[in-house]
Formats: sequence, structure tokens, C-alpha cells
Amino acid sequence: MKIGIIGGGIVGLTTAYYLLKNGHEVVIFEKHGDVSQQASFGNGGQLSYSYIQPFASRAILKQAVKSFFTNIPYAIDRATLIKNTSWVYDYVKNCHDISFYETAKRLHELCLLSESGFGEICHYLPDIQIQKNGKIVLYSSESSFNDNDAWMTFLAQNEIEARKKKKKELKNID
Repeated sequence: MKIGIIGGGIVGLTTAYYLLKNGHEVVIFEKHGDVSQQASFGNGGQLSYSYIQPFASRAILKQAVKSFFTNIPYAIDRATLIKNTSWVYDYVKNCHDISFYETAKRLHELCLLSESGFGEICHYLPDIQIQKNGKIVLYSSESSFNDNDAWMTFLAQNEIEARKKKKKELKNID
């Protein structure tokens, strides 16, 4: 089968590798002159295996609605929003807990496959160095920090290491 992949970043190249390995013909479409120049470059070449919080969530929806009525820097372009009403409808329809956690579980499974797959590829690329680090997520308010208990429970149930720390505890983290 001939398969096209949009984007020559870490994920696109890893996907291409495994498709080729499984006998498929692969074409990578990359708008830049070289690979890994957009999301992979801007993200410092990192793959975040445990930061899997889906974009379709009630919290993000609440922020989006708020930005629609304000002039904050990331405000939603109203004309684009109106042109894409069917997408907006589908997005809003999926901003509920069941969809959120089902998507997070699928993203976690995909991340685990990506992690092991990328590790396999790195055996052939001696210049690549893998370093495992954690990620710190900062919350803008005490209430958003406290609202995160259900997410922390989900992470624990799926054996994803995560710890909640108050601001004053951050200086004790290695």
C-alpha cells in the first residue's frame, strides 16, 4: 500500500520508518526544505509520553468561550470560527468527561508505542541522545489546581507517574 504522511518531524519520520518496515511504500510531505523544522524543532525535539491531556476538554472550552469575548493575545478569530461552524459543533459536542478520558487513554497507548518505537530507531542513529525528564505543569489559580484531582486519578489508574505539588514545594524538586 502507498501511504502519504504529512510532516517530517519526529512523529512523521517514526511513522514512516515502521510503515516501511512493514512493507508499505511511504511518501513524506514536508513543507520545509529539511525535516524536523516545525513542531519537532519548536518543541526541542521532545516527545512527551505522559503529557496527554486532550484539547477537547471542558476547561479549554471555558477558556475559548472567554477569549471570544475579550481581546487577549490568543483570542479566537471570530471570522474563522464562523466559517468552521461544523468543526466547532463537533468540538463542543466532544468536550465532556467520557470523550476526554477515552481520548486520553488512546493517546497514552499511542505514546507508549511511540516511545518504544523511537528507542528502536535510535539504535541506528548514533548521534541521537535520549534523556528522560519530567514535566512541570503550572496552574494559574488555586481552583484550577484543585480541579485537577480527577485527572490525577486517571493518571494513577493508567500507571502514569504524576505528582501534585504546591508552589512552595517546587523548589525541592530535582
